[in-house]
Amino acid sequence: MAGKYIFKPMKGLTFWALLLIGLKLAGLAAYGSCEVIQAATGVRANISDPQDALSLLTLLSALLYYLFALLSGIVSLVWIYGATRNALAIRPGINVSPGWAVGWFFVPIAGLFKPYQYLADVWRASGLPGAGREPPGWMLGWWLSYIIGTALTNIASRLEDGMAAAGDVADIWLTIFGLGLLFIASALFFRLVRAIHTNQQATYSGLNTAEVF
Repeated sequence: MAGKYIFKPMKGLTFWALLLIGLKLAGLAAYGSCEVIQAATGVRANISDPQDALSLLTLLSALLYYLFALLSGIVSLVWIYGATRNALAIRPGINVSPGWAVGWFFVPIAGLFKPYQYLADVWRASGLPGAGREPPGWMLGWWLSYIIGTALTNIASRLEDGMAAAGDVADIWLTIFGLGLLFIASALFFRLVRAIHTNQQATYSGLNTAEVF
């Protein structure tokens, strides 16, 4: 195809991205369950006490969640880079950059909206001409869940010491709400990765078939 970028199938990369996102979801569910137990009983886990079953389970589930969050985050950024390249190979005129598709996640303020705008453009470019190419509503739901969930868990972590000293569990409930939103965000991102991959494969195959005839 004409243009600067060449379409590269991402079956393997998509598989690993989806697998790691799935493992992250499992870790997130386990970690969130431990937080619910703490909030419901009013008993905080003490990770310095390996003899306490709840504390040990909370520690292990948190470690698994953060490990798979890190790994899935890295692979997802690589996937986003590749998906943006493929979008440019399919429709060279779109105003996106593979480097900035990743880079905007790390830019203060702009990181709150630019990554979504870029992936929305990738979605539009990935569909067949004439098909419904506008981003679906759940895609915005993914981004808002991610932003709000991240904010809530960060606020909760800052409140933890003070709340623990006061015998309050409000920060734990805030963490639970934040983790719930992050679970929704991860599940929707799983759907997004699979949908864009499927759309790009179908569109590229369709364009190549049209060129042959």
